[in-house]
Amino acid sequence: MLTITLPGTGDAAGIPVHGCDTPSCEEARRYPWLRRLQTCVLVQSKTTSILLDIGNEMHVESLHQLTLDAVFITHLHHDHYAGLQALKWSK
Repeated sequence: MLTITLPGTGDAAGIPVHGCDTPSCEEARRYPWLRRLQTCVLVQSKTTSILLDIGNEMHVESLHQLTLDAVFITHLHHDHYAGLQALKWSK
């Protein structure tokens, strides 16, 4: 069985964005469960865990108990690879 988890579904800035007063950002400030980190997808089978993109170090914190077999960076925009440095130092 394959499991897909979406630790991050926001855009480059995540949600809420500093200084933004749109309804989406305002609601995300009021309700923490509506906050979204940069794009990140975790694909797992019984034997393998692969991370597609790693938006920032907050993703690393949320995945610290997981053993990753691979990290696949889709493209070189900062919001897709910024967490690599933090991942390097994690267990």
